[in-house]
Amino acid sequence: MYKLLIVDDEADIREGLAAFPWDRLHIEVTGICEHGLDAYHWLQQHPVDIVITDIRMPLMNGLELAEKINKQFPYVKTVILTGFDDFEYARASIRVGVVDYLLKPTQDEPMMATFLRVKETMDKEKQEEQRLLLVERRSRLLAGVLRKEFLHKLTSRPLTRAEIDEGSSVSEVMLDGKAYRIMMIRQDHPIHRQPHYAEKEWELVLFALDNVLTELWDAEGHGYHLVDEATGDCMLIGVNSEEETACMSQLEALRQQLYRFRGLLRTTLSIGLGGAYAKLDQLHLSRRQAENALIKGTSANGMAVDEQAPGSISHAEGSAREESTAVWETSEASTFLIDKAKSYIHNHYQRSITLSEVAEHIHISPTYFSFLFKEMTGENYVQYVTTCRVEKAKQLLKDSYYKVYEIGEMVGYENPRYFSEIFKKMTGKTPNDYRGAK
Repeated sequence: MYKLLIVDDEADIREGLAAFPWDRLHIEVTGICEHGLDAYHWLQQHPVDIVITDIRMPLMNGLELAEKINKQFPYVKTVILTGFDDFEYARASIRVGVVDYLLKPTQDEPMMATFLRVKETMDKEKQEEQRLLLVERRSRLLAGVLRKEFLHKLTSRPLTRAEIDEGSSVSEVMLDGKAYRIMMIRQDHPIHRQPHYAEKEWELVLFALDNVLTELWDAEGHGYHLVDEATGDCMLIGVNSEEETACMSQLEALRQQLYRFRGLLRTTLSIGLGGAYAKLDQLHLSRRQAENALIKGTSANGMAVDEQAPGSISHAEGSAREESTAVWETSEASTFLIDKAKSYIHNHYQRSITLSEVAEHIHISPTYFSFLFKEMTGENYVQYVTTCRVEKAKQLLKDSYYKVYEIGEMVGYENPRYFSEIFKKMTGKTPNDYRGAK
């Protein structure tokens, strides 16, 4: 049903229009207003498809209303009512978006014919809109297929500049980075190779992996990804991925998300990291490195998803030249980040330093950093920072002549009393007692 608004300053005309058999045209009257200004305000809160309005009304006439509707609600069809004296005036109103007009007094037959034309126009527009949506949907699907084909070619063999430009254009792939890198995620024991698996489970695994990578990789602007439907292997194409630390942080973020699907995957995961290359026609070399890293890493015992997925990380590092492949365990990747965090803490403990600040420095979320820090060090972040500060304070108390409050400030405690309380809690002695016992 199309929605109609009636606008006229004469009550009998409003009543007559409302009594017209609109249902025969699949139109329903959803609003009745006395003048243009009233109608304009009403339209702000009540969307309609058609407006029928008189021309001559107080406060805001029909042409002024039609012009505002045309600018603000261009999809709304406006039909005006006019007397013979206003005929030329009404014809001029076509220029402000009016689709048709009716002469007063209105008769059922011309009224039916007019609104039948309006309805047919709207039906055609709706069909065209649906057709365009279908074309757009098919276009997106085709672009997705073309994207997969192009990215597969790009990472399988060297392409010419012309092939790259054409492939990027038709597949809607933006490749304008300074360096590119391939990362491969492989399921060590995919469920479709396990006994008693259900085909729908495998489809769900593929769907979950594709969704996570779309959200965490493509949408974040890191690059593009492909999921092999036969093997479940995931290939990440990193744009501007020359910095190893950033890549490792991105992989940690992937670990965090994949951990959510530990019950679904039921396997360890290995990640192969290829070298960074400045030229797109060398991207296939990075893929080869990543795949070699996975092959060399298969002998390593990866950890299960619920024990810090994704299992073993195989890491092949290179730049614009081929380099040797190294194999990293998942725990080593985590150690890499935690060591970086510890180094940052040791360089900044003299001031207030929050968990979020350190997490941001190593490019992972505060929640995951808190979990990972406790998992790798056996103590929480606050405990570690406190221990670091107290150990430095102990050294200063023994080896310097600074006053206690000065030492407190030097290790990040502006309140001398609080520093003394923390120090005694950690050592069993006050700072003065500790210094006196040296």
